[in-house]
Amino acid sequence: MVEIEGQFGSIHGNVRVDRASDRAVVDARIDANAVRMRRPGTENWVKSAEFFNVQEYPEIRFLSDEFPLSRLSTGGELPGSLSVRGLRGPIVFHVLEAACPRPAFDCPVEASGTIRRSLFGMRSRKGTLSDKVELNLIIRVRPAGEGAPRS
Repeated sequence: MVEIEGQFGSIHGNVRVDRASDRAVVDARIDANAVRMRRPGTENWVKSAEFFNVQEYPEIRFLSDEFPLSRLSTGGELPGSLSVRGLRGPIVFHVLEAACPRPAFDCPVEASGTIRRSLFGMRSRKGTLSDKVELNLIIRVRPAGEGAPRS
């Protein structure tokens, strides 16, 4: 099987925190058209109707189940749903233990998860491309109202 790597360049969303219960929900949206691949031909293919179909479905969305805020520090499972190509399916991200006292603010939160692309209507090239897609995330949070980082 061929291994293809890419990166999403535009991810935004919010974390709704319930301080009374010390729980939160993540709602992240990814601009599917902002995916970047090593080769232009591959990038054009993953944006095409055969794969992400960015013309019809420009956004990928992750909505987590409610989880304890401590999970960002201690690590563990973060279940939720992923919407790709207008289809929604379950995903469980594994969050790594944080390397600082204020994860997502002072250090990134790192998480990984696996989906089957066929569940989202991406069934082409089965002979050369695995059905399994691994997603690795590195997440930082900006407090509400804070602008984009300056270079």
